[in-house]
Amino acid sequence: MWSPHSSDTFASCSDDSLVILWNVKKADSKLGSAFFKHIGHRTRVADIAWHPDDAFSNTIASVSTSLITSNDNNKIKPSLIQGLLIGVSYSGVLQSELKPVCSES
Repeated sequence: MWSPHSSDTFASCSDDSLVILWNVKKADSKLGSAFFKHIGHRTRVADIAWHPDDAFSNTIASVSTSLITSNDNNKIKPSLIQGLLIGVSYSGVLQSELKPVCSES
């Protein structure tokens, strides 16, 4: 997911339980350069969201069946926000409004 704050930055998440922030301008190779790796999830990371405020340009939230986290501009360790419902994607996690946007039927 591309950052709304920088056209050079994107975040990835996947089944390997990692959330990675990348900067394509600081590329060490054709694939870009990872500048942050969150390894706190124990299961597949299902969703990520960027903080909407430019003051927190490198702040993301991530959701898995084991954890909901947020990191504050890479200055603090990712922390648990609150519990979650399995099979639900939370798009408003950074606006302090956990709203399910889709779920398994």
